[in-house]
Amino acid sequence: MLPAIPWLVQAGIAAIASYGGYVYYDENVKGVEGTFKIYQLKFDLNMNIYGQTEALNALVNNLVSGLHQNHASVIILCGGTGVGKTLALSRIRENYEPSKMVVSLLQQDLSSLSSMDQVKKLARVSGLGLVTIDNADINSSELWVFMSRLNGFCTMNRIQVKVLVAAQLFQDVKSSDSAKNLISNSFRNIDKYVNYVKEKNKNACSKYTNCRVVMFKPISIDTVKMCINAAAKRLSGVALKEEQVATLVEQISESGLDYVPGGCKSVDNYVALLQDGL
Repeated sequence: MLPAIPWLVQAGIAAIASYGGYVYYDENVKGVEGTFKIYQLKFDLNMNIYGQTEALNALVNNLVSGLHQNHASVIILCGGTGVGKTLALSRIRENYEPSKMVVSLLQQDLSSLSSMDQVKKLARVSGLGLVTIDNADINSSELWVFMSRLNGFCTMNRIQVKVLVAAQLFQDVKSSDSAKNLISNSFRNIDKYVNYVKEKNKNACSKYTNCRVVMFKPISIDTVKMCINAAAKRLSGVALKEEQVATLVEQISESGLDYVPGGCKSVDNYVALLQDGL
């Protein structure tokens, strides 16, 4: 007896081939109504998020694979501040059609009754639904209780949902942002930072079967330069001189580190202040 044909193949959704580590997809990945425009999404992500090629490729790969009929599948985005997790969620939502099949939540929304009320609108469509959860604590009971309820809802209503979770990095720190930064500044190089993130998130999917983790790297000095130049062109349309970029890098980065603990998140403010002073 031939094995059952996966749902994705039955629907003719995606043709995936691998060449030398790169993965290629057909133009659209569709449910009956919901659609990921893969070419546009890959372009949009890579044009707006710097230094994260591996993470973005893995993210797109997981978006179009691992779908199970009548279930909710989870992709957890891990990484520090300013690496592009929240921006990735935003770009994915913007590239998803139709918008009526997208639900956007924050960690603090998960325990409220209204969160499931929002999700219930997905039962009225037969395509692939999309739920994004930002600033999430992957160790919180609220997240996994919500996922259990969502999965049960998908089974009952015979729908599929992709859940994208942008995780906090330092979930064990409950005090101020400055305390979090002290931890992120304590690693002397990117490799030690990456190893810490891997260790912290090695059990991220242990509470849910259909789950994948995508890790975003710390922002390097070279990457923050790219963020500065992009911000300058976006804010004023004028490129900065090399010495101006070097000045901003010095202000944004921490002495002795080969990564930028705050990432690209605050670059716009520094660029705007510099341009205002010119």
